[in-house]
Amino acid sequence: VHANAPRHILEFELSPEGCKLCAPRLLELGDLLDVAMPPSRLLLLLRESGINLCPQDADVPSGLTPKQAALEAELCGMVVQLAPCLQLAPSKFNKSRDADTCLFRFAPQKDSLDIEMKLLLGNAQTENDPFSEVDGSWQTMLFQHRKVALIKALDSDAVCDMSVLPEHVAHSSPMLCLKEHNPDLSSELMAALLGDRSQLYLEIVRQLFSNLRLFSFTG
Repeated sequence: VHANAPRHILEFELSPEGCKLCAPRLLELGDLLDVAMPPSRLLLLLRESGINLCPQDADVPSGLTPKQAALEAELCGMVVQLAPCLQLAPSKFNKSRDADTCLFRFAPQKDSLDIEMKLLLGNAQTENDPFSEVDGSWQTMLFQHRKVALIKALDSDAVCDMSVLPEHVAHSSPMLCLKEHNPDLSSELMAALLGDRSQLYLEIVRQLFSNLRLFSFTG
């Protein structure tokens, strides 16, 4: 997992054993590097070292509204099931949607056997486009309570088209949407989710997502 902070790009390695900080290899972070621990503890120690990756509602830029807490929790609990085989990123349109709506994007891993995720965190105070490193053609998924759908909007578009893709319907979970969109990839994901260690890994991913609040602070 990669997180783009104001001064550094942080790299995390996730496993059933916990979350490791792999980069940047800074002297002041020496005690944290390559040590597996719960994501919440690692992020707390990073904050104590001057790197805060856990935004609060008070950090929302003027004019934006944080997503509903229950919606964020529901999304984090479901979207982690896509992690073993997909790259995930927020949509640039996410910040302009209502508090009951999240938009995120996904694409197949370049190597489907690699369980690392490529996540991009934007920072509103940087001049760089936080989405420029992610392909604008990645498929967008709409997430609301009990409504999940693949929509026409692409980050390469100037306007957000919230229409559901032709010949697709809304579902109750991201996994069901993916099953309709790409049955082969869905089967691969289901196989990857089997086993106790896989469940431990997904819980680590969920904890990291919950702390980073990736889908509420994207611009």
